Amino acid sequence: MRFYKSFPEAVNEIRRELKEMGVMIHTTSVQNLDITNNPDFNSLELQNYTYTIIKPDVNEIPLKNPEWAEREFLDRISGKPINPGETYKLRMNTWGPLLNAFDQFDYTYPERLSLTLEPVIKALKQDLYTRRAYVGVFDIEMDDPSNFRTRIPCTLGYWFNYRQDRLNITYLLRSSDFSEHFNYDIYLAIRLLNHVAGILDVQPGSFTHWIGSFHVFSKDVDDAF
Repeated sequence: MRFYKSFPEAVNEIRRELKEMGVMIHTTSVQNLDITNNPDFNSLELQNYTYTIIKPDVNEIPLKNPEWAEREFLDRISGKPINPGETYKLRMNTWGPLLNAFDQFDYTYPERLSLTLEPVIKALKQDLYTRRAYVGVFDIEMDDPSNFRTRIPCTLGYWFNYRQDRLNITYLLRSSDFSEHFNYDIYLAIRLLNHVAGILDVQPGSFTHWIGSFHVFSKDVDDAF
């Protein structure tokens, strides 16, 4: 696993490794969309990609739409099962096509975190050194991997661990699109780390990221590299 001092240092190396070591594949679906015969969605992919940023700083993460990112974060920590809410309209081109027949999303992060975040904060208040502080997002009872007509979360969950006087986070992500979502995902995870550390009145620590499928689509290669 690679260790980096900052996000800018990390992303330069991450981009190089994806470009030079990625393997081209083609899946039949993205989200709940059929892409069987669409070459735009050929994927340059690395699997089981892991790295750590020792001192993550959200201010170092460039975002195409920072207003969306901050409002999305506030929705996620609201404790309310928001679906669809209003925030998605700030990135309508990305999220609008994914609304289902009921004008909702198949899932939202505010919905999932409204069930799982508060118990973890409670556990950390009882025992800062607990190993069970895992905020689950993917739920096998709700997310059927074999139903390709329904979206399931890319995020598996967030694991918090307090060691050496700092609260660290490990972000488990089954699938990450480098061009469209990567920076947002990291921003939201580090904001969550800082939020929980603030509640606990402790210093935030490192950010560790595991990505099952780290990829960029053919249509985005020129922008990514």
